[in-house]
Amino acid sequence: MFPLCINKTILISSSAVGSCSGRLNPDSLEVLTTLREAKRALAAGQSAQAQQLYADALTGAKVAGDSMLMKRAYRGLGVACRDLKRFQEAIDNLQKALELSQVIDSAQGFSSGPSLRDIELCGIMADIQVELGNVEEAQVMYKRYVAGVEILGESMRQAPAPA
Repeated sequence: MFPLCINKTILISSSAVGSCSGRLNPDSLEVLTTLREAKRALAAGQSAQAQQLYADALTGAKVAGDSMLMKRAYRGLGVACRDLKRFQEAIDNLQKALELSQVIDSAQGFSSGPSLRDIELCGIMADIQVELGNVEEAQVMYKRYVAGVEILGESMRQAPAPA
């Protein structure tokens, strides 16, 4: 399994991981709209606005009990904080996104390895550690990044060719 640092402070009930019924409740729809607005703000270089929108989305996702949306909000919040040079907040939020990803994958029975987004988060966190001058922590995250890329590459090589 892909090695991630797990901080056991995030508690998620099995209902929060949720089933994929194909329908979102109204709270989740509102969060999804906020996440889209935040993504647009981030793309437009409006990191402070994006940070606030991602924080709002995170609050809404927690109220809705939707861990998938919480993961997206933490990820976006981490990137916005990185852009604002709030590096420790960025790392904390990105780590929470990784933790949620692992909890969600485990609850859904996935064990195929890290997702491309999770691998990308490890690279972002490594870059932030470099910015902070934490070379040893950066090396650990870069090793996780490389390990994730290797696992992903191997799984792609083993996948059947399209017909």
